[in-house]
Amino acid sequence: MMKKSVVNISFLLVLFAFSLNNLFEIIQKEDTAENRRLNEKPVMDINELDVYPQAYNAYIDDNFSGRNYLVDLYGWINNHVFHKKSVLGKYIRGTDNFVFEAAKNLSIYTAKKTITNEQLDRMLTEFKTRQAYFDQLGIKMYILIIPSKYKVYSDKLPLLISKGKNNMGDRFIKHIQENTNIPIIDGYPVLKEKSKTENVYYKYDTHWNPLGSFYVHQALCNTIRNDFPSFPLMDTSTFTIQPFEKDKGNMKHAALDESDKDFGYTISPKNKSFKKINGYLHPAGDFTYGQYNYSRRYGSSHNEQPKALVFRDSFEGQTFSYLPEMFSEILYIWDDWGYKFNKDIVDIEKPDIIIYAIYEGYLDRILLNPSFVEADADTDEKDIQ
Repeated sequence: MMKKSVVNISFLLVLFAFSLNNLFEIIQKEDTAENRRLNEKPVMDINELDVYPQAYNAYIDDNFSGRNYLVDLYGWINNHVFHKKSVLGKYIRGTDNFVFEAAKNLSIYTAKKTITNEQLDRMLTEFKTRQAYFDQLGIKMYILIIPSKYKVYSDKLPLLISKGKNNMGDRFIKHIQENTNIPIIDGYPVLKEKSKTENVYYKYDTHWNPLGSFYVHQALCNTIRNDFPSFPLMDTSTFTIQPFEKDKGNMKHAALDESDKDFGYTISPKNKSFKKINGYLHPAGDFTYGQYNYSRRYGSSHNEQPKALVFRDSFEGQTFSYLPEMFSEILYIWDDWGYKFNKDIVDIEKPDIIIYAIYEGYLDRILLNPSFVEADADTDEKDIQ
């Protein structure tokens, strides 16, 4: 009888433990490695009561006590017991321990999510108008498109996953090339070729590693030389490239073997002359990734070289240790994944070069806050990573 009572009481304790924790916060909320923003508690608006229940349910689903522990447990069971290829519908395990983010990037790779002809035309008008403004100021504009890990390491994917013919990145690059003279650098052919012999993306992260970024920026610098003949070659021999075993990654928790190491690299000029100097504060003051990431400015001793202004996302962060050496000055701005015109910054900085470094999966975000065309009505703030 005593044994039965203990079992019953234990069951009830487990059943109500997480609810009690909501009240007393015995166990603090654990950060999750999910690659999205969780729903926040909605504010009740008497004029919009019809949407409140659904919004509140979404908040509870994302924030109930103990949720992250259960998510981790579920992931561990899938990893180590069932060895599933897909984890929580958010990750896909490929060969050679490669993990791919699925919630956003899979649909872009297969072209289930793409951009329409009408959107392409608006993007074209937006960039042509920007170019015309920059031309008046003697500024050269370049667009660099960063391909997804799916494209570069398609050979690591399960057999049934293939690239769609209307892939967003492919469509954008082709439309710009066929209808403008804007220099556009497609990182895909460079990285696909290099991936045959070298590691250019992380296994357990969405991003390219510093080596992959280096090869694509070599191509960028070669393109810049068409407009600036004295611009130096980014010769590999003038940089120190040191591989190391990397522990972390934004998808490391989806690995079958979390002790497995990733492909890390440190890259720096052999005769480094650049240093970090003051940048801008985010105008809203609440940038998701902090003021330090919003703006980074570097200056070098190469005063004869052009000044660059780069509008970027997280991928471009891999260039901080080497790319500033190529310019007299370089200012990186992470404008909330918007790749905006940013006329105010351009007019203040008066750069010689403007680079829009865009991850192909975020191309549709260009139309959220354009300067010269109609904006898209729908926004998706949960697709950033």
